Amino acid sequence: MFKISVLETPPISGEYNEYRYNAAGDCTWVHFQRSYEDRHEEWIGIFGTGFWPPTKADAVLFPKGDTAFIIAGGAGYCIDLTTKAIIYESECDYLAECVAIETRNVIVCNDGATQILIFDERGMTWKSERIGSDEIKFGAVEHELIHGTIYDCGKYRTYTLNFTTKKLEISYT
Repeated sequence: MFKISVLETPPISGEYNEYRYNAAGDCTWVHFQRSYEDRHEEWIGIFGTGFWPPTKADAVLFPKGDTAFIIAGGAGYCIDLTTKAIIYESECDYLAECVAIETRNVIVCNDGATQILIFDERGMTWKSERIGSDEIKFGAVEHELIHGTIYDCGKYRTYTLNFTTKKLEISYT
């Protein structure tokens, strides 16, 4: 079983094995833990950042559990947790938030302002049109739906995205 978490500060040097992923300058640090029946493994991933500062970070496991999606200052990384290798990096370097969708083995991300993106273990599979002007936030996830809010044209609005149909409904009332 894996657990991952974004660290607020780097650990003491030498405390864990460290793996660097385009790490230069300010970086995002992620703690990985894996428990086996007979042992426990911990390591640190040091990730180079994108458009946002390194504190704009998120880390989630794909539902099948052998890969993870990391947002490091906007840059997106899909990591094979067994080999500790990068599977791919997202083309978008301004991702802000991500959530795993259990029923689909996908990760849904937003850029914090204008778009929603869906990634699987091979790369980006879908990107919405521009749906907001300044803010997107995720809310509840249920079955095939994700709910949230957007800020657009001076007003907060709610939305629902259906993962199966890729239909996005926005409330304009």
